Amino acid sequence: MLENLLDRAVQLLWGRGTIAFTLLCGLYFTVFTHFLPLRKIGLVTQKTLGSLFCKKESKDSVSPFAAVSTALGGTMGVGNIIGVGAALALGGAGSIFWMWVGALLGMMTKYMEVFLAVRWRVRRPGSRSFCGGPMYYCARGIPHPIGKLLAVLFCIFCILSSLSSGSMVQTNAIAQSMQQSFSVSPSLCAVVLVLVCGWVLHGGCDRAVQTCSTLVPWMSALYLFGCGVILFHFRQNIPSAFSQILTQAFSSGGIAGAAGSGVGFFTCVRVGISRGIFTHEAGLGSASIAHACSGADSPVEQGFWGIFEVFCDTILVCTITALSILASGVPLGASGAYQAFCSVMGKFSGERGIAVFDGVEGLGDFYMILGSEEGDLPAQYLMDEHTSLTCFWGSMMNVPDEQRKVIDELDIRFKTISDWIYFVSYKKGYKPYQLDEDEVALLIETYENLYMVVEAVRQGELNPEIEQAEGIVRRYNTENDTWEMFVKEIPEAEKEFPSVMLEDQELKDELKDQKQIDLEVILDFTYLPVMVEGEEEGERPKNPLLFMAYDNTDGGVITMDILEEGDDEISRTLGFFISFVQQNGRMKTIKARNPWIFGALEDICEYCSVDLVYDPVEIMDQVIEEVVSQL
Repeated sequence: MLENLLDRAVQLLWGRGTIAFTLLCGLYFTVFTHFLPLRKIGLVTQKTLGSLFCKKESKDSVSPFAAVSTALGGTMGVGNIIGVGAALALGGAGSIFWMWVGALLGMMTKYMEVFLAVRWRVRRPGSRSFCGGPMYYCARGIPHPIGKLLAVLFCIFCILSSLSSGSMVQTNAIAQSMQQSFSVSPSLCAVVLVLVCGWVLHGGCDRAVQTCSTLVPWMSALYLFGCGVILFHFRQNIPSAFSQILTQAFSSGGIAGAAGSGVGFFTCVRVGISRGIFTHEAGLGSASIAHACSGADSPVEQGFWGIFEVFCDTILVCTITALSILASGVPLGASGAYQAFCSVMGKFSGERGIAVFDGVEGLGDFYMILGSEEGDLPAQYLMDEHTSLTCFWGSMMNVPDEQRKVIDELDIRFKTISDWIYFVSYKKGYKPYQLDEDEVALLIETYENLYMVVEAVRQGELNPEIEQAEGIVRRYNTENDTWEMFVKEIPEAEKEFPSVMLEDQELKDELKDQKQIDLEVILDFTYLPVMVEGEEEGERPKNPLLFMAYDNTDGGVITMDILEEGDDEISRTLGFFISFVQQNGRMKTIKARNPWIFGALEDICEYCSVDLVYDPVEIMDQVIEEVVSQL
């Protein structure tokens, strides 16, 4: 009963009406002020960052910087870390874009809150300090009894909010983090937090302001430094992280909707806006209470601090948090936005197993393997080309040595030598390898959900009869906080191979002008059954990729190269074509079966009148077999 009431309350508070009203208010204030944050960005910067530690002469008043530090202290940390992580987990990467939108419009909402709080504040009796906030500007600024009613309602809801999102959420986040990271008891955390909060509250407003103005800058600086280290380490992934945010923001299903996990467009928007408000509090009114205590004489200038607060809290810190999570490549969790696809295999190479494919890209690998007809691409190439985590149960002879040692240490026994269980991590560019810690965690989480699906089928709660191209989906419904299971068509996810165009027009004309020779060339890639050890101890061995060009007219290998570090299929194929044509002339025909080759050569071959045709090229299998046997 209570759970249903809470679900309805959440849906009411963060439904389409609330989201639309919040955005429209921010849009109205932004348009009404002629886009003040953008139009007066220089003045806003001057009045905030340009006078960070400027304090009024009155010893009883609070500096503008101290006021904004107090306001930021309520959200900095949980809102910027937990809130962003939750937004990614519930709404996908696209939710960050809508968090930006909410923040840009929320700047003027926060400005108006702060402006009104300073405009209608009052002096404390017998003191030179001020007090104010929504309860004051509602009661004093609205010349109607409804103003006082709104003031009372705000006070009631503000107290309730302070006990829930203002206290419970943050203390729970601290306790969970300390327990998971350092095994500290939640009870001990509770005692310490009560003592610290009690000490601050005992000192009144002055001690609270002093504590926040001291801790918040250092806390923010240390956090940004830590995120900076992460981003520097994964700097090559930052562009793709931005791409995820922008592309998934407008997709019909967000990150997971495209793959059947049920994160829809509105959920993406709702989560982004709501989590953004949780971080910057624009529209809630609570932060304006701290701003009202400022010693600033001008409501306009203090309002600039409201704009700065939203920018710093959401645009800056939240974005850095999101980029750190996305660029690092950590799983987003099973709470709705992260998806894993399981394929239960029958007899495959004499063994059975369960393969787990990571996200939409992994689903593309699955379709690449499933949809490849015999002779299209060698089976071994497909296994080395894709990325997945697979649990096999098969012959003892196939169990990796590292896992056999673990099995022996744990004294695990299997019924027969053909029913051993072992795990293999497949990753493009690397040799099949043992699982690392993150991959183990992902498999555990995935198998737990798979077990629930199996149990639902066994209990008769789910009909296992599915048609071809269908699968059983287990997803987390963010609307009512429940897990759902149903049969759904598996989304198509074709593996993408980039197609390139040679932009050097002078070079293209040079290649086209070369004489054409009566020559048929076969191009292909293959992974070699050798290991290249990493530079560091324990680093995963790499899988050498061999590029081959074969003269199918007269017979014989034209070139055979192993791709070096930093080289890829596209650049290697295009480089061969340019070099060969410059030295020998345009070949008449190029045959290939590998999609990387077509992506590299389609445009330039059409321009140079070279026939690029698909062919199973069985002869390459023989050539590759001879090369491998020599190795």
